[in-house]
Amino acid sequence: MTRTQRIGLWVAGSIVGLLAVLFVVAIIIAQSDWFHNYVREKIVSVTEESTGGKVDLASFDFDWTHLRATLTDFVIHGTEPAGAAPLLYAKTVIVELKLLASLKQYIDIRSLTVDTPKANIIVYPDGTTNVPAPKVKKPSDKSGLETVVDLAIGKFDLHNGYLAFAQQKIPINAQGQNLRAQLDYNVATRGYQGTLNINPLMFAYAGKPPLNIVVNIPIVLQRDSIQISDAKIYTPESQLVVNASMTDMKAPKTTARVNGRLALAELKRVTGIKISPQAGQRLPGVVNTDLNITMDPNRIELTSARLTLGGSNVEASGALKDPSGNGAVQFRATLNATELGRIFELPQQPEGIVQANGNAKLVGSGTAVSS
Repeated sequence: MTRTQRIGLWVAGSIVGLLAVLFVVAIIIAQSDWFHNYVREKIVSVTEESTGGKVDLASFDFDWTHLRATLTDFVIHGTEPAGAAPLLYAKTVIVELKLLASLKQYIDIRSLTVDTPKANIIVYPDGTTNVPAPKVKKPSDKSGLETVVDLAIGKFDLHNGYLAFAQQKIPINAQGQNLRAQLDYNVATRGYQGTLNINPLMFAYAGKPPLNIVVNIPIVLQRDSIQISDAKIYTPESQLVVNASMTDMKAPKTTARVNGRLALAELKRVTGIKISPQAGQRLPGVVNTDLNITMDPNRIELTSARLTLGGSNVEASGALKDPSGNGAVQFRATLNATELGRIFELPQQPEGIVQANGNAKLVGSGTAVSS
């Protein structure tokens, strides 16, 4: 064996020995109270710094063999008054960590499970909310942006949650994988901008069957506004592009445009509407949509709407709701009655083409149509 070979063998053996020592040391450290407290403090401090809120929890447990942290009665307090429900509460939060995720990141989140989360967003009379600003230092770069949330979660699971926004409760259940949320905090405007990506997301609302969804949402959160630009929402058979903005949180004003295609087969699973199994095969199975709508507390305005299904199309515009609680919508429709009767399996199979133009007056929960 040459001198060079002996040196190479010695170096290789030293590296293997060093790795073995580091492995043993890592196991010892992972079992220590110091590491247990470090993980707890890290979770709390990162959460408080990135949200600007105050974290409380009833108990914390860390299973070093699976790198699993379990937090019970996890609470994030915003700026809500004493006695009010907190900004976020979760009965249980389970975080599974992944060490040495990359050269730039020593620790990552393998999975996140949240049981019974309750989010509570309060809108105060001046239009502000109980969502606090993050605790960040002013960055040195000219952009004024500092990343305060940069999550890469391999899998997440959310059970039995609801969002309360201005006293409106929305029940949510979701399961997903590969969540990526990156929000940058702008010190100058005191707002966030970033993206939310989930692939896939199994989302269920109000007890309906879940849909498998892919989500990509560019979002800007300002002190008193929310903006979404070219958000893409896909399912195996449908796709939508959403542009929306909400301003003046005291009296929210929303403008939204939704365009894309919706598969009748998926609408049937979610809503229970009776649709022929031939839809999408021998019969048209996709509704093409282009909706423009504006809303404020007193009015819902359909700026324009166009729906197309096979040989049928409907165009409409007008007020769905005015300050009196009523509405009036103008419409133009061309309906292929033969096709629609077969798609929706109507008991009396209509025939022919129907042309309809007129006004629909919405009075409370009723509708009156005039042509």
